[in-house]
Amino acid sequence: SGDFSFAGGRLRYDSLSNELNVTGRITATSGSIGGFTIGSSSIYNGTNSLTSTTAGIYLGTNGIRQYASSDAYTNITKGILTAKGANITGTISTDNITATGGSIGKWTIGKPLGYGLKECIYTETSEGIVGLQSSSIPDNLAFFVKDKEGNDITYIRNNGKFYSQNANISGTIKATSGSIGGFNINYVSLSYGNWGKDGGFLISPGGITISEQEGNIKTEKNYALGIGSNFRVSTDGAIYTTKGSIGKWIINGNRLYAGEEYEKYRTYIQKATDENTWVFSTQVMGDDGKRYGKFIVYANGNVETQNIKANGIITAKGAMEILTSNNASNVILHNNYDRKIYLRYDEQSRFYIVPHTSDGFDSQNCFYMDAYTGDCCARSFVNASSIRYKENIKTLSDDFIDNFSKIRPVSFDYKPNIGYKNQYGLIAEEMEKIYPYVVTHDRKGNCEAIDYSKLTLLLIKKIQAMDKEIQYLNETINKYTA
Repeated sequence: SGDFSFAGGRLRYDSLSNELNVTGRITATSGSIGGFTIGSSSIYNGTNSLTSTTAGIYLGTNGIRQYASSDAYTNITKGILTAKGANITGTISTDNITATGGSIGKWTIGKPLGYGLKECIYTETSEGIVGLQSSSIPDNLAFFVKDKEGNDITYIRNNGKFYSQNANISGTIKATSGSIGGFNINYVSLSYGNWGKDGGFLISPGGITISEQEGNIKTEKNYALGIGSNFRVSTDGAIYTTKGSIGKWIINGNRLYAGEEYEKYRTYIQKATDENTWVFSTQVMGDDGKRYGKFIVYANGNVETQNIKANGIITAKGAMEILTSNNASNVILHNNYDRKIYLRYDEQSRFYIVPHTSDGFDSQNCFYMDAYTGDCCARSFVNASSIRYKENIKTLSDDFIDNFSKIRPVSFDYKPNIGYKNQYGLIAEEMEKIYPYVVTHDRKGNCEAIDYSKLTLLLIKKIQAMDKEIQYLNETINKYTA
């Protein structure tokens, strides 16, 4: 009795507290600590191994076991927890928990009755059952929702297939096969029926490449949407359809038209198949019920019409041809119905510009050109000469006619396709050197023609000089004869 101490105080007994204090390590292979028996590599109370069926607790170097009965025990071996009938509170961190019964929170571990399911984790509600099931078979259920009769409401299989009668999903679903409603999933597309046929449907954000043949031309187009055989939308936003309407325009194959069947007037737009195909037409229903084109535009640019009324400019790249028949040889230009200008082509191949008043054609004030000879005829040809139109006015000096004698009149023949033979006139290139103001030029600056009306200035100036000389000679003669 009493206090004692050994090994330099590392083993000490205090009689007042009745405590034995040890500093360091105690090794024991037998005996007991509290109610636990000391074994060679364990301490235990009742159950003495990981497989013992005696109630108690076992703590050994190979694991831990707490055993109450065959329906209530827990084993931990190498980080693996095996339990039955366990009620675990807190957090468990492990890679593998095996349980064939019990519950986790409100989820039951086991095999539910009446649903045809295997062991799983499930919870039953007033509507049915929800659960998770583990299986290595690809087509087996991984997640399921069933009603009370065992009918599938929603499920996900191990191979990723998803099914739901009525799903409200927030987020992203990725699927490369299966179906949504009646639509089939095929990698990047959803389809129904036969794509490109009546009743078929396809949508593909990435586009489906289709080869199309039209005549001798083969093209490939990427379509993002297709409905039936008549409606497609390409990935670049273009719409292809042969039925339906755009606003009040009705689509009919390769045509668009505006106007109901019973209406008198219709407007058509048509896809061209060759250069002689009409592409635009306005039509009027005749008394016989047939439609007749009043204004037609062809793919080659030709236009057929009965009347043209333009409040602006008509521009044609190339030839503009106006054909007349049945003595309708007039093209009428007017700004009101009191006075008109007729462009008339008569039986003598003369092209007239004829004024017209309420009294009829004004034949005294017309202009015509002979279509064969190129000759022009008018009451007069004039140039604008009012001082209202002029500035920088200067009187021509007497030396203006110094080069008059250098003008060389010639006779000549026009070259073929230019004019007739046995002609008289001047050479533009020669006049360019002495009186360039009478010469006209083409767009490249080459001499082209002579404005003979401007030669009258030379004649006037020359006559004035001659008049001065005559006056001087008369004065001289009178002086010596007086």
